[in-house]
Amino acid sequence: MTDLRTESAVRLPLCTSETITLSNLDLQLSNLRHWYAQARRVDAGIQLVHGLLSRYSVSARDADLRHIEALTCALVEQAPEDPRTWMALAEVRAMRHRLADAGQALLTATANGAPPVEIAEIRADLLEAVGEHRAALEIRIANSGGLPPAQRLSRIACCQLALGAHHDAVATFTSAIRTYADASPLPLGSMLFNWGHTWEHIGDRGRAALAYHAVIRYLPSHMRAHSALAECSVASGDPHYRRIVGATRHQANPDDPISLGQLGLSSTVDHRAPLRSERASPI
Repeated sequence: MTDLRTESAVRLPLCTSETITLSNLDLQLSNLRHWYAQARRVDAGIQLVHGLLSRYSVSARDADLRHIEALTCALVEQAPEDPRTWMALAEVRAMRHRLADAGQALLTATANGAPPVEIAEIRADLLEAVGEHRAALEIRIANSGGLPPAQRLSRIACCQLALGAHHDAVATFTSAIRTYADASPLPLGSMLFNWGHTWEHIGDRGRAALAYHAVIRYLPSHMRAHSALAECSVASGDPHYRRIVGATRHQANPDDPISLGQLGLSSTVDHRAPLRSERASPI
């Protein structure tokens, strides 16, 4: 048993509503589709891929991901010397659990001159996917310019948590939440989902469920959070599970002060539950 109690509380950031966020994103995607279809510009295609991946992070429809993969393959055929196309392909292949293909695409992107800081982020993702959390952590700590600070800190925190450095993970993830400055809830939803997924991976479904609840407060249609929460509800044998989760279920305002314990950031952690296989999460 490890005591992770803390005296402070985290106020979750205020963000744009899911309805407005997704409406704006869908409009941007429509414009990008038209731009790419008319001009066949690679930069438009890359922006379209990233936008579609953001949309997929909420919808989690397999058909959408297959469409995105087809688009990235078309971009690679269109511009095989452009490292951005191979980077996009590596990212999508990783999300489809085709890790060897993703690694090969990353090697090609490197050979074509992709920025090392961007290569490092995807390489760390691939290492995490095969359980090499320490190597991924070393890359993420050394790689200070690849992501916005909050997202970088949250990924470091997940590595620390997976490695058993719970106090360090708590401090890092708390800093990530306090550093978050984006009006969109999409990156924050991914941060919270990955945090919950890591708790689930080390066997604490109760704290995983609390993080999934936080995702749903920002993004009510986040399909993976709903699915993961249902799995936690069925699988959890913790007698305190329903009481702890119920404490946050009716808090509708993300700006409410949230005790660190309610996001799996405090109280005691029981590591006797069995480990679960890792599930892909948004990159």
